[in-house]
Amino acid sequence: METKINELRISIVKMERFNRLIASDAPMSFLYDSDEYVKRFDALKQQGNTDFWELPWPLDRKYYPTYQRFWYRYLQDTPLDTVDGTTAYERLVPMRARELGKAANANPKVSVEGYFYPHGLAAVVNIYLTGDFTLRQLVDAARSAIEIDTFDLQWNAISKLQPADTPGLNVSNMADVLLGRLRAVAVDSAGNMGRKIGDALTVATIIDGKTGDDAEFKKDSVVHKGLEALCVWSGGLDSIQPEDPEKTSNFQLWKDKKRAGDKLYQHRRGKAVWFPLLFGEEANPKWKEKNKKSLSCYHRNLVMATLQTESLINLVDLVDDTAAPLQNPLKRLGASALKRLERFYFGDEDTYKSFGPRYQILQDKDLINRVRKDKFQAEPFDP
Repeated sequence: METKINELRISIVKMERFNRLIASDAPMSFLYDSDEYVKRFDALKQQGNTDFWELPWPLDRKYYPTYQRFWYRYLQDTPLDTVDGTTAYERLVPMRARELGKAANANPKVSVEGYFYPHGLAAVVNIYLTGDFTLRQLVDAARSAIEIDTFDLQWNAISKLQPADTPGLNVSNMADVLLGRLRAVAVDSAGNMGRKIGDALTVATIIDGKTGDDAEFKKDSVVHKGLEALCVWSGGLDSIQPEDPEKTSNFQLWKDKKRAGDKLYQHRRGKAVWFPLLFGEEANPKWKEKNKKSLSCYHRNLVMATLQTESLINLVDLVDDTAAPLQNPLKRLGASALKRLERFYFGDEDTYKSFGPRYQILQDKDLINRVRKDKFQAEPFDP
């Protein structure tokens, strides 16, 4: 029996870095000003969401801490309803644009999100693919959803990104259109706000399915090639040639022997989650729905970790491009970004511990160590 996949979740994260911190005359200059940021953040926490802004986590406590475990752990196990604006500013917590819009297509479904930082913007496009796929079919359907399929993006009425709906977009164009609209809201015509747009990052998680005889992860297996394809997005199973897993360190191994088949597989800009212990034949049928929820939560937390890690690296990159001596608040925020990256890398007990951020940091080790040495006179943390 072949493995069958019934649900796949894909999130695409695309970020734009400003060439300096957001200008004081920009519409969202409060992201730059610590006092104004604190006021906005604390008001949102006390009074609830505005028509456009919200905190990056739900105010409803029923979502704590599982669905928002990333933010809970990132903020050093602080209950999210007690986080204040001062802490959020120091730790570079973004503002989220709420309920931006979705695509009307029935399958796959698509939704979009936006995030605002003092040094840039982020667009997140979420794809919800359901069906009855072999692994080979899944890769083809996922590639089609990202590269070929077009969607009619409908902006929600409350969104400042209105007025018109946007028909016929593929996912890549959708992320670019969203970044452009977020930029118009954030900086408008503020002077000299150049930008640097990075390549998209992706997170793909298998949420539901049934494992078959081909479900074992080994060199050049259909699982190995499938995970590679869901990370690099450059070909189908017949053309993919992944490296020997015995000679690479791009996937996580679990200490628990029961999880020997589970993999968090990564490349520089892509992550793929394969947890058959939760979705496969070995999973307890009584826990099927709970396991799907757990995988959905894991996916969400990994997307937030990917987003925040990339944002911190982007801020370090801005510091690297800024002539010394550094001035506040860039110096203050840059030092905080380096501290957060260090905590991710070493897996401090009171932060979000995952192979995901650590592997992401490893890809920019030269940049991080250069900034530590040249701008902050600190020793490299040897990532």
